[in-house]
Amino acid sequence: MHRFLLLLGALLAPALAAADTRFHERDFDAHRVWVGVGLGYGSISSDAPAPSAHRKVISGSIETGYRLTPQWGLGAEFGVVAPTTGCDGKGCTALVPEFAPNFTRWFLLGEYRPGNGGMSIGLGAGKSLMCYRYYETDRWTWGQVLAAMVFGDDGEGAHGRATGCKRLGAFGASASIGYQWSLGEDEPATLGLRLRGETAKFAASRKAGTPEFHHRAVMMQLQLIFN
Repeated sequence: MHRFLLLLGALLAPALAAADTRFHERDFDAHRVWVGVGLGYGSISSDAPAPSAHRKVISGSIETGYRLTPQWGLGAEFGVVAPTTGCDGKGCTALVPEFAPNFTRWFLLGEYRPGNGGMSIGLGAGKSLMCYRYYETDRWTWGQVLAAMVFGDDGEGAHGRATGCKRLGAFGASASIGYQWSLGEDEPATLGLRLRGETAKFAASRKAGTPEFHHRAVMMQLQLIFN
């Protein structure tokens, strides 16, 4: 992960060094709504026997919100944490040693921007979901559609059927800190980096064949936000 962060910083630094970091309060009323997309890399750091413990992951998120003041905003987020190794396909269950399920989240967000710069601090809470078994279905869900948008995977099964999954749910929470650079004086878009972590405690499940476990993940994401 350290090599990834160094490479990402090296690529972004020349482009962002001279960028305007201010969020102009005179344009606040015209840019209260924001929409953001993030893509990054990190790790699941849960202790065993948690599924996917100590695996590298890619992460993606889509968020939208409304700024109550130039500093404070409320929003909602859909996110995915997908291990890069292990077994997460059809026929893969918690009984398989390499079981590495995906985690998704539907969180409400609160964001604070101190001062008049590009820094942001966020907190989130809501439903954290673990996909423990895949199956084919004729119906699409919003989670499948958004995951396809983030990762570019249409999730099609045999004969054009969609791929769904059985999920365990738990209360989850997240925290993040990041910095956004404006892409131009007249552009409402910003580009930046965000360090975020999430956690959830899942109860033991007979259906999934999983014990009680504590899910934890940390990611660094490249974040594009339209204000």
